[in-house]
Formats: sequence, structure tokens, C-alpha cells
Amino acid sequence: RFVVAPTRSVADTLTRYFPELRATVIPHGIDLGRIRSSPPAAVDGGSLPAAMPQPAPLEAGSATPSMFAVEAADGRLVVGVVGALGPHKGARRLERLVARARERSLPLRFVLIGYTDVARAAYPWHDPDGTLVVHGPYDRAELGPLLDRYHVRLVLFPAAAPETFSYALSEVWALGRPVVSPPFGALRERVEASGAG
Repeated sequence: RFVVAPTRSVADTLTRYFPELRATVIPHGIDLGRIRSSPPAAVDGGSLPAAMPQPAPLEAGSATPSMFAVEAADGRLVVGVVGALGPHKGARRLERLVARARERSLPLRFVLIGYTDVARAAYPWHDPDGTLVVHGPYDRAELGPLLDRYHVRLVLFPAAAPETFSYALSEVWALGRPVVSPPFGALRERVEASGAG
């Protein structure tokens, strides 16, 4: 009776393969009520609440007790990545970006609030030089406090395949972070329409 697509890019893809279909574009709704933009007062300058995993300590002998302390003190620009990343969501692209940042001694840190298809022994995890931090699984209500505590300034969506909408993009924007996305699919469409990336 009707065909609905969450973005124009999805509607155009449907029409390319099924020329007889005409989709109505209706963006997905999302309940942003559970997303907070700042940590609760109880964690102001202190440790994370028990519901959130504590960050992995740095190497023995480090002057700083946690990755959060390093974030605040070492002057690196922190680029966040949100979600569960497999190859189509950009896991290999993130790995290449981390390697390039390291090779060029760029003052960047990539913090994945989520995880990749590469198993880690424990979360949170970070590489020895702190260029990549993998927080591990999180609850949506923790996203704002985690972005704040890791000092994330912008969020990267390293997708290798077109997205159809991206709830994570809506959540990140609701938390006031600009984004960097690939120039295709719903990510490009939404970023161009908003100017928030």
C-alpha cells in the first residue's frame, strides 16, 4: 500500500532497483529523554558511578592513575566513535586512522565508546601510547557522561558502507557534538542538511 524510507538516500536506492516504487521519506523518531549531556553531580571531578566501568589504568609507573586523567592533561584532541563497529561500520577504517595518527605523531586520541569485531581481553582497553581507547559496551543513558568524561570534542562515523539513518548520529547531536562522516548514504544526507558536521 505504501513505501516509507527514513532518508532520501534510502528512497533513491529503492527507486534505483525498483523503479516502480515511490517511497515517502519519514525520518525515524527517537526518544532522546534518556540521554544526558553532562555527568551527574556525584561524579563531578571524582570517579565514575558504579554502573559505568572504570577506565583501564595506564602502564605501571605512570604519573596519572587513569585514562581520564591523561585525557584532561595531555593536550590531545579527542575524537569519539560510538557503537559496535564491524567492517561495514568502519572498524578497519578506524584502525587505519589510528595507525596514521601514530605514524605522523598527531596529537589525537580516538575513543571508541562501544567495541569492534576484534575481541579485547577486558574493557575498557587502550593501546600502550593511548592513541586508541576502547571503552566497551555502554547503556544509552551513559553516552553523555562518557563523552564528557573522555573529553570528546567531535565524533567520527567511519562507516565503510552506506547507513540508512543512524540513531547514534541523532544521539550524538542531541549531546551537542559535531560529527565527521563519509560522503555517502544517510550520514552525508543528514550532515549536509544540518550543517552539524
